[in-house]
Amino acid sequence: MEIKRSAMFMLAICGLLSSCVDLSNQHQIDGPYFVASDPTANYQTLYFDLGDGNAIERVRNVKRVGHTGAFIIVETQKGYYFIDRKKDHQFLNGNDIIGTPKTQDHFIHWVDSLKIKDFKFDFYTEK
Repeated sequence: MEIKRSAMFMLAICGLLSSCVDLSNQHQIDGPYFVASDPTANYQTLYFDLGDGNAIERVRNVKRVGHTGAFIIVETQKGYYFIDRKKDHQFLNGNDIIGTPKTQDHFIHWVDSLKIKDFKFDFYTEK
């Protein structure tokens, strides 16, 4: 019971911290994932929608975002991130699910290894 109470408390705090995301100017990626302007910085951020106007951050400073049935793929200045959609859920923080950035070579080999044909990004920054 204590774990459940702690998890709910953390979710409430995260909701309060991320509830200032401007949901009116967002780009839907797929499922609960969307990109919106970060309210505290001059860049776009990938969020996980918690519902009722709340969201939790997944990846900051995105350049491009795409998806497959199993993954959300994000390109940033630091590299590429792959979010396993089956493992992601509302009780995880962004750094719990995104791992470390990967190189462009890793991204290309990863797409090839999964036999993803004609992968395209859904979102591009306007910069």
